[in-house]
Amino acid sequence: MFTVTLVNVTVGASVGSFSTSLITIAANDHPYGLFTFASPPSDVTEGSEVIVTVVREFGSVGQVSVGVASVESDDARLNSLQLDLVALRNTEYVHACMYLTLAVYNFSLECPISKLKYTFSSS
Repeated sequence: MFTVTLVNVTVGASVGSFSTSLITIAANDHPYGLFTFASPPSDVTEGSEVIVTVVREFGSVGQVSVGVASVESDDARLNSLQLDLVALRNTEYVHACMYLTLAVYNFSLECPISKLKYTFSSS
């Protein structure tokens, strides 16, 4: 943002009531948008559905799509240190892969992920 001001008026002339104008430059670094999740990662209960919200920020030009997919962790440190926190695809959660399409001026969509598999104890 910046302002433009009328200054140094010739003798005998005067400046009207709108002598300053505020100029806002609309960002166009991402005219089609920048995709992100609406909230940080979360914990869910086994057997529950997960709904993540995808947000389109900083742009609204055109219809756009973004892929959403679940990805099994391949972080060796996580796998070795906290094995109970690593979920295995198609064993402890249902793999998800989809495309979300947002129309012009549409800024968010909820993305349901199939219910996580629940492991029943045989005891």
